[in-house]
Amino acid sequence: MDTDLLIGSILTNLNNTSILTDPFNGTRIGSFVFGPDQELNFNKYMPKGHIDFNSKEHENKSYGRAFLMDGVHIIDITFFTRKGDVGSGTTKKNVSLVLNYIDLIGSAIRQNNIVGFSLADIGIVESINYNPTNGIYFGTLPVVYRERS
Repeated sequence: MDTDLLIGSILTNLNNTSILTDPFNGTRIGSFVFGPDQELNFNKYMPKGHIDFNSKEHENKSYGRAFLMDGVHIIDITFFTRKGDVGSGTTKKNVSLVLNYIDLIGSAIRQNNIVGFSLADIGIVESINYNPTNGIYFGTLPVVYRERS
């Protein structure tokens, strides 16, 4: 299976789900979560999400003479907000807004089935980081998919 297909499916799901609404006054329909090939501009239209490919691993399984090699894909989904931005659906901002959207992203991921892949794990956000140069808070959610054989 193709990693681009997996990322494209996740991207489409997150931008079109009713669980995840645009935190920028709800005006960006289908365009506030971006893929790995799109450059992030932190000077306008915040908050936003970003999906990136982390790694692909293979697990070898042997069943007597039969031999299978399963692909395991790790995808990072990062949510960014500028200091002081308030989500349009809530009064949350900064760290609280990032954590709220990470939870919503996890819920949307759990409810979506992707042909050819199965959701193996949704990790935990290690920490919410702050970049004082850009005034950006962000957190990354690792998501693990296994290719269906």
